[in-house]
Amino acid sequence: MAPPKVWIMLVDYEWEEVELTEAQHIAGLKAEIKRALTPKIIREKYDKLTQRLIDGEISDVQYQTFLDLSRASVNISLVAVNFKAVLKENECYNREKHLDPLKEAATLLSPQLSLLDVLRGFKVDGTDQIDANNMDTVRKLFCENIWVFVYLPNEFERTWKKPRLDEDMSPFLTWFFSNWLFTPQCKRPKLLPPVPKTQDIITEGNFGIYAGRDVPIGTDNFEAIVTEDCSFVDKTLLISEFLQCTTRVSLVVRPRRFGKTTNLTMLKNFFACPIEPDNKERRQELFRDSKIWREERKLFDEHFCKYPVISFSLKAEHPCETWEKMEKDIRLMIAGLYEEHKYVYSALSNARKLRFNDVLNADPKLDSWGRTLKELSEYLKAYYNRRCIVLIDEYDYPLDVAFHHGFYETARDFFKSLLGSLLKVSILDSPAGAITEWLLLTVATAVIAFLVGVMRVAKAGYLSDFNNVMVYGMFNTRFSDKFGFTEEEVAILLRHHQKTDMEGVKKWYDGYGATNNISLYNPWSVISYIQLGVLDTHWVDTATTETIQRLIWHSRTTFKESAAELIEGETIERKLLNNLSYNDLSRNSDDALWTLLYYSGYLSHKNDLSNTGASTSDAQHSTPCDAVPMKLCIPNAEVANEWRRWLQISNAPPLSSVVDALLNGHLKKFHQFLSDTVIEALSFNDVGGSKAGKKSESFYHGFSLGWLIDARFRGCTIKSNREAGLGRSDGHIEHQERRQAAIMEFKIDRGNGTMKKKAEEALSQIERKEYRREVSSGIEQLVEVGIAFKGKFVMITGKVYKKEDGKWLEKDGYEGEIDGLEEDEDGDENMDMDDQ
Repeated sequence: MAPPKVWIMLVDYEWEEVELTEAQHIAGLKAEIKRALTPKIIREKYDKLTQRLIDGEISDVQYQTFLDLSRASVNISLVAVNFKAVLKENECYNREKHLDPLKEAATLLSPQLSLLDVLRGFKVDGTDQIDANNMDTVRKLFCENIWVFVYLPNEFERTWKKPRLDEDMSPFLTWFFSNWLFTPQCKRPKLLPPVPKTQDIITEGNFGIYAGRDVPIGTDNFEAIVTEDCSFVDKTLLISEFLQCTTRVSLVVRPRRFGKTTNLTMLKNFFACPIEPDNKERRQELFRDSKIWREERKLFDEHFCKYPVISFSLKAEHPCETWEKMEKDIRLMIAGLYEEHKYVYSALSNARKLRFNDVLNADPKLDSWGRTLKELSEYLKAYYNRRCIVLIDEYDYPLDVAFHHGFYETARDFFKSLLGSLLKVSILDSPAGAITEWLLLTVATAVIAFLVGVMRVAKAGYLSDFNNVMVYGMFNTRFSDKFGFTEEEVAILLRHHQKTDMEGVKKWYDGYGATNNISLYNPWSVISYIQLGVLDTHWVDTATTETIQRLIWHSRTTFKESAAELIEGETIERKLLNNLSYNDLSRNSDDALWTLLYYSGYLSHKNDLSNTGASTSDAQHSTPCDAVPMKLCIPNAEVANEWRRWLQISNAPPLSSVVDALLNGHLKKFHQFLSDTVIEALSFNDVGGSKAGKKSESFYHGFSLGWLIDARFRGCTIKSNREAGLGRSDGHIEHQERRQAAIMEFKIDRGNGTMKKKAEEALSQIERKEYRREVSSGIEQLVEVGIAFKGKFVMITGKVYKKEDGKWLEKDGYEGEIDGLEEDEDGDENMDMDDQ
């Protein structure tokens, strides 16, 4: 949908275009234009007042008084009018051509074609005629008022029209602001009252849901979910658990779309002081009959609607490929927070009022943006005489974007200053006890903060200076079941929405291990299944994973060998870094990549977590050591499909065709598939050529891993780099139903022999080390293949065996010709001699 366009002209200003991006109704139009105009008006007033002070026309006291008024919020009286007709020679003409004199006058006032284009589209109304021949009248019309011409695309027309307007009216409307009042905003604004919830509360044992008509696809705001009659898994006891924390800054890390935003908005609705007193009663309806209402009613008397709350997300609304775009987005976000809490303005000193308005206007020239959130918390603390609660969503998003777009250091330093000043706690601000006690203290100034995100990047990112952050992952006791759905909660949801395939949902979306033998389901996938009725890759399709795919392809051989075990359905034990560094990812650190995959939701852990601690102490709820040994596995079928996709090469033959050709013993076709894949899909920079050594070997192991993944999903059993006979085979695939198997051995030719010899050496190794011993007894056809790689050359030698009377008899053999591209000594690509 195309956004509306607006042209504005202030007194003594030229026409200029203001972009409208969010306005969907008249109130939204007014708010957006106000945001666009206010900085300009205030700057103009400031310049004029300063000049008057310099010229001696006003005193210092008058200057300060006028400045306070002019820098205050601007009240706008917005009036809609039809365009006025032209009165010429004492007659009224109601046709568009009679607007020409007025358009000519507009041309004299402004040369901008965009404005003239707007004027050409206006219709004539017979009311309130003006004399277009009288230039003074025209100038008065355009200059004494602030005129705004708004172009509304057709899809906006019905939304913006007032009922009394003619249905034939053009989508061009004219607006003007009749009264500009520069007065301080002392009265606090009203909030829209929430609609009382209509859902029934269904409870079974310790689990419950708000049972709505629909599921919340497209909204993750707690209030919206409840008031729009959507089902909501009751996680309200998170409030109680948060109050029991003994740390001042809590960081919860979970995969994306795991209920983090919904829980943060729930916390805000519970704790935030209502702007209007009656909103407390309306907001209480959101929690009526919930678990916290039934089990912790005293918390409503002690903490409900009693604290100033600063709540924001660091996820940009628009792409931020550069630091300049990200910085602008953050400034606007902070300005929005100041707008939300502008009721504190009247209580500020004159100096603070000046700075408040600079932030409100998102002035890029403002010094010390890094202190703006800290200052806002101080304003709120002084206003309410209460400690401030800070809720931060997507805390790690800026660093992730900055890392991938090359401005990591700049972003890290900025957010380190912004969040460091806000969240850092001194010893004097950290008395012993839980948050329930600490919230009531009014002496210290530090805030209480609850952050959520995907990655744990404390030491590498902008939380590196903090000694008061406790990080809670799924392997920690606190908050373990407050994000994600338990099996009991999923069962209640499915029954309520009349879905019966609990077994399928468990296979596809379960498997995220937590403490106390809890297994969690992916919330997004579950509600998507309820809405669409299809078991599919709902969650993995909500994000791009090119970075992870690239890291896997360029990872070390040790990583790929472990990945093959995971694909086979086994569990591996690896160390997870408690403080992930993006530099570790750049250095192809196995531990860093395992950590990234785990926190991103592509791996899970088994429930044996005794080594992480599970007492009631926050020090043991979180994990202070540098790394934690963890038993890892792929959680479910949905994520396993994503692993498969990562190893599928674009523009290459489908991996299913590669696997089928191999198992069927069609070695010539198998050879051609390999050659086509390497030639079409990869560059020498990926493969590394004959001189790249470990780099090329790492690539080919990743390439073979793709076959293994695909084979597993086609009903095969995978045995990769496992003990077999006298050694370890590189690949072993079995299809029990088809009674087929294949054993593969790979060799990299680094220039010390012919590729044919390398392929024969690989095949000979299969026979010499008796890898055949691992073949299951029911297999009747066996393919053994030696594969040699060099740059983009692929050479295979293989044999096909049939089992007769318990013995393997050779039925076919294949010695392929070298096919592909090769690098010469200078690194140039040359065709194989056989092709010339």
